[in-house]
Amino acid sequence: MGERGPLKVERPKTRVVLDASVVAKWVIPGEPYAVEAIMLKDRLVHNAIDVYAPHLLLYEIASILSRCVKRGVLGSDDAYAALDAIGKMGISIHIIGWEDIVDVLRIAMLTNLSPYDSSYIYTAKRYGAVLITADECIKESVDSYNIKANEAGLLADVISLKDAESSDVMG
Repeated sequence: MGERGPLKVERPKTRVVLDASVVAKWVIPGEPYAVEAIMLKDRLVHNAIDVYAPHLLLYEIASILSRCVKRGVLGSDDAYAALDAIGKMGISIHIIGWEDIVDVLRIAMLTNLSPYDSSYIYTAKRYGAVLITADECIKESVDSYNIKANEAGLLADVISLKDAESSDVMG
């Protein structure tokens, strides 16, 4: 019998939901916490994490890029190229349907967030993922209403982008 080397046990990949406040930092120059956002992008591109987002992300990123073009921060060709590149990075888009929207509204009502922001929380809960956001209001709201919403089984963990580097998400 031949010798066997040590068994290699692979950990399952970390699942994350990134909201538009994080993804936008991949392309807008000079954004706070861009280094952390780009580290997440690199982990996605190198297949080290699984990234999910509600379909709302597409519209939010397009809207942010449109505003950047109007303000002269980006050229229109740069915005088109950025949107195309983001679309090819492997973010799994979750369609929020009628069967999901009641829970999205429940999250909104329990956390005092908009249904838009709540769709990211819902998507994270649905995929057993952690939501990473640069929007401190989302993090603070979830923390404030955590007990009531968790009793309803509706919330996922939320990490602020500024704290992401010290979390398990960065590897």
